[in-house]
Amino acid sequence: MRGGRLTPFAPGGESQSDGRVPRPTRLFLTILVIVFGAETLVMLVIGALPRLGDRAEALLDASLLTLLIAPFLWWAVVLPLRGLALGEMRRAETISQHVVLGEGVMLLEKPFTGDKLARAVREALDRPTASVTR
Repeated sequence: MRGGRLTPFAPGGESQSDGRVPRPTRLFLTILVIVFGAETLVMLVIGALPRLGDRAEALLDASLLTLLIAPFLWWAVVLPLRGLALGEMRRAETISQHVVLGEGVMLLEKPFTGDKLARAVREALDRPTASVTR
């Protein structure tokens, strides 16, 4: 925690906004600890309840475990991957903004209508072809 705020799990304690994903071994161990701790807590709670029957206990076990670990898995897995995906999207946008089209390349911006597409195709077909030199 930093400044009273829970920060997503990432290597070296960085936040997910830097676009880095936790190392696989560290992520795996974190998930194991989360699941083990949550299952231990669930079993203690179920043990303190009056006997419910095998099916009811199995359903209660699965439900409580899911409710307990889902937020931690979101924090440990999804947020770092989401940060990576957002970083890659920003990188792709930056690259696409700086791409220079080669000579003779036509650009058809989206969204386009059938008429715009037809005009662009007609324009491309009506252009004189460049001779190939060997």
